[in-house]
Amino acid sequence: MKTLITLVRREAWEHSAIWLVPVVMSLVLVLVVVMASFGLLDDISIDVISEHSVDAREMTGGLAALNFAMFGWFAMVMSIVGTFYLLDCLLADRKDRSILFWKSLPVSDLKTVLSKLVTAAILIPLIAFVASLITNLLLLMVGSIDLLVLGISPWETVWAPNPLFRTSILVFYAMIVQVLWYLPLMGYLMLVSAFAKRAVMIWAVIPPLVISVLEQQLLGTRHFASLLADRLGGVFPLAFDVNVREGNVESLGELADKIDSPLFEVIDIGPLLQSAGFWLGLLVAAGFIAGAVYLRRYGDDSA
Repeated sequence: MKTLITLVRREAWEHSAIWLVPVVMSLVLVLVVVMASFGLLDDISIDVISEHSVDAREMTGGLAALNFAMFGWFAMVMSIVGTFYLLDCLLADRKDRSILFWKSLPVSDLKTVLSKLVTAAILIPLIAFVASLITNLLLLMVGSIDLLVLGISPWETVWAPNPLFRTSILVFYAMIVQVLWYLPLMGYLMLVSAFAKRAVMIWAVIPPLVISVLEQQLLGTRHFASLLADRLGGVFPLAFDVNVREGNVESLGELADKIDSPLFEVIDIGPLLQSAGFWLGLLVAAGFIAGAVYLRRYGDDSA
């Protein structure tokens, strides 16, 4: 375990974008809000807030929507970072031939590949989650200062109605099921990274594209394309309550009611665990990862 942790720390050190990108995102967001706050301190803002024109439930729903948007934005950007990391993780040390040095160490290829998988599947999502949470808190502090200047209680206006804890639980759960659902894609990208000597992005895109085109031309079907689309975006309907899956939240007040309801009424992992696609995906992911380990161990080291 200590070896695996050390290898993961090495990945974070060598691929600084893993932690540098969310830090920059957070700083930029906070700076933009701070700069905007100076322009918002006018009579119009005082009138709007002081009159409490926004219903308490709508305020809670609006804050929940902002929390989800913040988490979603960090997750989207970090998923791009993770994709490029996976495509480069097993190619980089072959390109600069540092693989010869790493193979001389008493570290198995399995542990090396697993450390890169842990980095992509656990470390990067956790960094995105923590960064978004810290950014949310910083923005709330900036908003609180604005409200204090306006003579309004930030606790009653922003902190008390903010369901940050509950939205964080939901986002953390969504992050876990999303990572599990995306494991086959992660394994595929690692396999490509272990196989390709250059133009790794092309090697990643061409095979599924060719399979989709050939299936459509020869069989007149689009099963493979539908499978990919479902793998890219089909996890949330399987992981949340039917009411959430149907998207029948028509107002911020209804969103607030949904957030305040018991978590077991929102979270429903049963359909996911009963899905054949979920378990087959894990098997496919294991096959891809085993292939990446094999290629790293016996493949051509030249680049």
